[in-house]
Amino acid sequence: MVNSYSSHDLGAVILGFGLPTTAVYVTVAVILAPALQELGLSALQAHMFAFFYGVVAAITPPIALASFAAASISKTHPMKTSFVAFRLGLAGFIIPFMFAYGPELLLQGKPLDIALAVITAIVGLYLLTAAIIGFYWNAHINLFTRLILFAGSLLTLYPGIISDFIGVGIALVMYMVTRKGSVSIIVKTETNQS
Repeated sequence: MVNSYSSHDLGAVILGFGLPTTAVYVTVAVILAPALQELGLSALQAHMFAFFYGVVAAITPPIALASFAAASISKTHPMKTSFVAFRLGLAGFIIPFMFAYGPELLLQGKPLDIALAVITAIVGLYLLTAAIIGFYWNAHINLFTRLILFAGSLLTLYPGIISDFIGVGIALVMYMVTRKGSVSIIVKTETNQS
């Protein structure tokens, strides 16, 4: 099932290159959403999956129209800006899979299940972003800590109560350790005070 989704998300990104949002949605809704529905997704899941991947084409190199526009405004190198945007937007590539495997994020299901899915998705995306950027709760972190946070993010993003609790537990432990200021996981930075 994942391999099938992967080929469709690549198609959505390619079809979304160089198009404004409305045109992206029309294109992927007509071409990809029916195929995703045949794989077993509901209409809402299929359309949101295809739409998300079509929209992230705006920050995906080499086309990356939104990144190139930002580079023009900020007067920076376009390809460097698009790669930074891609790195910062990696969480956006995970969200459609969360829709596919957990329809609670699309507000389908029991209220308690929806609340749990939304909370753990927020925690998981925060952990993923912290692992990518290397900064967690006002502390620069080393590679080992980033890997732990990445593992925690995968656990919270995967649907299931046990994996959610383990992932949130990792987040809490890492929060306490970074708050305590452990030298082994925090990268010390020098600050220049004038």
